[in-house]
Amino acid sequence: MNNTLYSEIKRCLIAVPTQWDGKDGILEMKETGYPHWRQMEWIGFYFQFLCEKHLKKLFQFQKPRYDKVSFDGFYKIPFDFNTYSFPLLLSTSLNLFSTKELHTISAAEVRH
Repeated sequence: MNNTLYSEIKRCLIAVPTQWDGKDGILEMKETGYPHWRQMEWIGFYFQFLCEKHLKKLFQFQKPRYDKVSFDGFYKIPFDFNTYSFPLLLSTSLNLFSTKELHTISAAEVRH
């Protein structure tokens, strides 16, 4: 991935909190009128909400589509925002799709 692209995204995501409380996150989404605040998979939608909040100066969030596949955002290349929760572990990543390869920026990389 282009180092400039990586640096720009990292600079915006540094403000994303590293610990999330489910109730607080859902209430934050509700209070701002985020349409997915009622979803059972709150953690994935909360990460998408945070990305839209912190990356709004860089990204387009009109759900770019390629054939039948839609993505969460676009900034030079399509992005998909993903969050997975495991016992005692939260893994958050941005998947960057290009024509030749898949890149992932993890939350751990953003913090360094």
